Amino acid sequence: MRLTLRLLSSAVQKRPFYVTTPIFYVNAAPHLGHLYTAVVADAIQRFEKLTHPDCNIIFSTGTDEHGTKIQQAAAKADQSLLDYCTNISNEYRNVFRDYNVKVAAESGQPVEWTEESNYMFRLSAFRTHLRDWLKNDYSETKLLNTINSELADTLGNLASRCCGAALNPRGEFPALHEHEAVQCSRAEVSQELMDRVATLPDLCRHHYANYQFYKSVDAVVHVLHLANLFFETHKPWELRKDSKKQKELDVILHITIETLRICGIILQPIIPELSGKLLDKLQIPKDCRSWRHCEVPSWRVEGAIHETKNIQSGKFVLFQRVYTDKKAKKKAAQ
Repeated sequence: MRLTLRLLSSAVQKRPFYVTTPIFYVNAAPHLGHLYTAVVADAIQRFEKLTHPDCNIIFSTGTDEHGTKIQQAAAKADQSLLDYCTNISNEYRNVFRDYNVKVAAESGQPVEWTEESNYMFRLSAFRTHLRDWLKNDYSETKLLNTINSELADTLGNLASRCCGAALNPRGEFPALHEHEAVQCSRAEVSQELMDRVATLPDLCRHHYANYQFYKSVDAVVHVLHLANLFFETHKPWELRKDSKKQKELDVILHITIETLRICGIILQPIIPELSGKLLDKLQIPKDCRSWRHCEVPSWRVEGAIHETKNIQSGKFVLFQRVYTDKKAKKKAAQ
């Protein structure tokens, strides 16, 4: 489908954006490959909405319910064609719902017979690109190790520490005190983090725009590793013991929370529920979560007056570690 755009006004024109999954063949139940393509398409439309909030986005999916193989599959399942197709289609609906894939509602329009001319393309010409796209070394063990390491530890633990009562008993997104911020930025670990956070949005936007989602994720995770190193190096738990160093502590917490805020906005197309949970904890308003709100970190805003803000109170666990071993799960719960 080709969408012709006529730009009447560069400032207010709403441009349409259309993205679709493959139209899934219903001769069998959905599997990981089907889910993968749907999640990728969902990430594409979420990124488009993030960068162009006023864009008219149409996200479509569907099932192909025509063909001899489907007739044979229905007969093998001892179901009528209608019941068989409806049941398989519902399985797709349930999978997409469980994984938070947001697609357009059914139009309700009657089906009409139509004919059209189609062109076949040489698939072999896309071989290299497709191999890169299908990222083919899936491993459940690798998956669990990654989400536990990066979501529960790197991201979740950092959020819990800087928002927790031990270091942040007043539950604040502290102000960025100018003098202490300058002193903090002189440390190499601080400068590297602050520079990387400043360049992260442009870097991730480039990767998202080229549908290289894993590169955006890698870039964010790298920054989060730097944030953890920054946090450990400055030892805020030591600053907490001396009331005279409260402003120094405020700066460490501010830089860490600001990093989490920016990372949370950038990760919305990939982990929308977790990103929303993090931004809710930081009490970032719903209308302050689009891409333009992450483009410049607080320490790069000239002439800004930084005020202390409140974050949500209460214990916070962003992501609970996943255990496959019952003994390990029981030990972690103790």
